[in-house]
Amino acid sequence: KFIHVGRLDPIKNQVMLVRAFVAAKLPEDACLTIVGAGEEEQNLRNVIAELNAAKRVTLYGAADKATVVKLLEEHDAFVLASRYETFGVVLIEAMSMGLPVLSTDCLGAKEIVTDLGVGMLVPCNQNALTAGLEAIVKQSFDPAFIRQFVQQRFSNQALAERLVRVYKTVL
Repeated sequence: KFIHVGRLDPIKNQVMLVRAFVAAKLPEDACLTIVGAGEEEQNLRNVIAELNAAKRVTLYGAADKATVVKLLEEHDAFVLASRYETFGVVLIEAMSMGLPVLSTDCLGAKEIVTDLGVGMLVPCNQNALTAGLEAIVKQSFDPAFIRQFVQQRFSNQALAERLVRVYKTVL
């Protein structure tokens, strides 16, 4: 069960995500849930209908933080198809829940997905994303390792320690 969370926007590239998911050779029960709202909603609905994928791809709609946490708990992997991200907080949030992530190698994601034990990065094109979806279902991931990875790099304490080191270097 794959999940994507983000505003429905051309920059987030959900249309490519849907096309890649439908093209992927995945188990019959594989599904994709897209959580969010935005200008691309009708376009996504049209693509899902065009590909006859309504049974496997769900547009959930907007969700509050508590609902997103619940949805992340119910899924096996997070996928991001963005053309670019300023930072990729959504990847950190998914990883903090122990989910492996598959992301395009956009700016932002490259700085977060730095270990094969937490997921994988692929070029930002449909064929690469399709191959990534097929590959990630064949891999085994340790949710505890993924949570620890996030804690060691992105917790408040870890970020504060990094800032102190930078300031000491500058001074």
